[in-house]
Amino acid sequence: MLTIAVGLTAQRYVPFPTENAQWNVFYASQRDFSPMDTTLLQYSLQGDTIINGKTYSKFCQNIGTIDNPMYKGIGGIREQDRRIYYWGPGYTTNYNTQSYDFEYLLYDFSKQLGDTVWISEHLKYVIAGIDSVKIGDEYRRRYQIPGPFLTARDSFDYIIEGIGSVKEGLLGSITDVTTCIGCNQEWRFVCFSRDGETVYKNPEFKNCNSTDKSDPIIDGVNNPVKVPSITVSPNPITKCGTIKWDTSDYDLHSVIVITDMLGKCVKTINPQGKTEELISNTDMRPGIYFIHPLTTNNRNCTVKMILQ
Repeated sequence: MLTIAVGLTAQRYVPFPTENAQWNVFYASQRDFSPMDTTLLQYSLQGDTIINGKTYSKFCQNIGTIDNPMYKGIGGIREQDRRIYYWGPGYTTNYNTQSYDFEYLLYDFSKQLGDTVWISEHLKYVIAGIDSVKIGDEYRRRYQIPGPFLTARDSFDYIIEGIGSVKEGLLGSITDVTTCIGCNQEWRFVCFSRDGETVYKNPEFKNCNSTDKSDPIIDGVNNPVKVPSITVSPNPITKCGTIKWDTSDYDLHSVIVITDMLGKCVKTINPQGKTEELISNTDMRPGIYFIHPLTTNNRNCTVKMILQ
């Protein structure tokens, strides 16, 4: 169950974990047109460590198996003023041969709609939408950010309090993308667990330890989960156009967000009780925009809209 941004100021903040937490990530890579190699990456917090005079939760990777884990410390995570800092490598870096003297700001949960979060001097993302998602018995803030500020693979990502990214996983935003000919790589958040219990699972995967993505995406009773439909007509829009959607894809807690090329939210639409929204060049400046339907089934799509 999701709630839109109204009234979120009174919601209890959920801090980042400091122990007994694990993030599972699906990773697929290909080099020189070879067959795709896939694996499940398991990261967890195992006690404390001191890095450059600061106390971190020790960030470890399981280099053993699921049944017989062997944890290797590769970095640290700490929280300060609702900001989550990370010291260490990304998913694809050989941490055995390189040293790391730089601390990244992974997430900033003190930011508001439209704010920019600078991960480093050259990496940033913009908060395009804020709503809430119910996890267990509590609601947590969920931030929507446009994917182009991370990689070209997705048009959006989600960041949840106490968990992090639920598209590319905890470290997706700082992991280098392969650029050689015949190379490809992909990483996807699978699940987050505390004390050995699954807290949040990506519906693309069948279980917490799976690298087998559902096709089509299915829910817990093997029913296909419908991806929300949305159309723009005409597109490009010269003077006036219409955004249309299927009402069955949306409920009271859904929202449609329109962002500009910089990821700034320029318009929000409550789709409940109607099937379309008029858009004109008197309401918005000419340019390229992205429409992000945010729905409670967590299956979303992004549509590009050109306004002339």
